[in-house]
Amino acid sequence: MNHRWSELLAAETITAAGTKTIDIDLVDPITRISVMVKLTNNGSTPTAHPAAAITRIEIVDGSDILASLSGYECQALSFYHARQNPYANLIYLNDVMALMEYDIYFGRWLYDPEIAFDPKQFKNPQIKITHNLALGGSVPDSMDLRVRADVFDEKVITPLGFLQNKEIYSYSLASSGNEYIDIPTDNVI
Repeated sequence: MNHRWSELLAAETITAAGTKTIDIDLVDPITRISVMVKLTNNGSTPTAHPAAAITRIEIVDGSDILASLSGYECQALSFYHARQNPYANLIYLNDVMALMEYDIYFGRWLYDPEIAFDPKQFKNPQIKITHNLALGGSVPDSMDLRVRADVFDEKVITPLGFLQNKEIYSYSLASSGNEYIDIPTDNVI
């Protein structure tokens, strides 16, 4: 078997806003990390898109930020990357779950043998998921959070690196004027 799923966090019920930190304790290269969320609605009036419940997904190695996306940004980048909507079951009914999947791809495509995230190249890789279940769905009163990784199993690869997914600069629009932005030169863009 060349590929497999590895569960980084089994389904865990969350009832309050916070940040969940998960160690990436794998040795196999990772091609994609998926964060799955199930929001249990407590009403039938939508407050926002369920993607808003995840305010930030970060992959860090100590103080180095390797990836940093909001729920909306992660959904948009997944659509761009896979050419299809990530899994979403948008239900705004009382006592029914709205389901969302947030995918972070590390290669040009799923199971790209040349570009992937190799956890062995880092000292302490972690995923930090900042969440606030009250921000998305229909006033949810609980949320199930699960994280899994698609990894190379028996297929031995030596990736050249991985695609970083992070915002370099946030720009507020103005009616006039110029603003110059310095792009980092330590990574290939």
